[in-house]
Amino acid sequence: MKKTIFLRLVLLCAVALGISAVIAAVLLQGSARVRQVEQALAFLQATDQFEELPQQPQKLAETLSDLYFGYRITVIAPQGQVLGDSHMDPGQLGNHSNRPEVAAALRDGAASVSRRSATIEQDMLYVARLQKDGTVLRMQIEAQELRSLLHTQLSAVLLGLAVSMLVALSMAKGLAH
Repeated sequence: MKKTIFLRLVLLCAVALGISAVIAAVLLQGSARVRQVEQALAFLQATDQFEELPQQPQKLAETLSDLYFGYRITVIAPQGQVLGDSHMDPGQLGNHSNRPEVAAALRDGAASVSRRSATIEQDMLYVARLQKDGTVLRMQIEAQELRSLLHTQLSAVLLGLAVSMLVALSMAKGLAH
């Protein structure tokens, strides 16, 4: 009888902790992306306040990239021409007017899009913002970086779940006696 009660309590704890882990993973994934987008948009918005930033688009892209963790920054004209890029030669980049984040930023003022990069063929998060002068500032964040952040957070959650399971087992054993 005691063994049956103990096993049922252990099973109940394992199921509850498993459900908690799934919910935590879903919430962490969404919140990590939202936080990253919010921070990137806040940075791009703050650029309007810095009068000492370079006016030349290529130099602006490079300076902003240096200020924000080395992320790739692209300055795009309203017609889609790349005016500056912190990581690539703008002359080698095609028209960006058909890029979803650029079109949305031109239409709505700001946008974020997860998609595969046509230029470097990797999954990316793009955050774009329409500037006062009509150009679009776009930040590119590697999806792998977001996954690394998520893995770090999930590791902490799993460690907490393992400790919780050990405490639950100890309590269940005590209740079974």
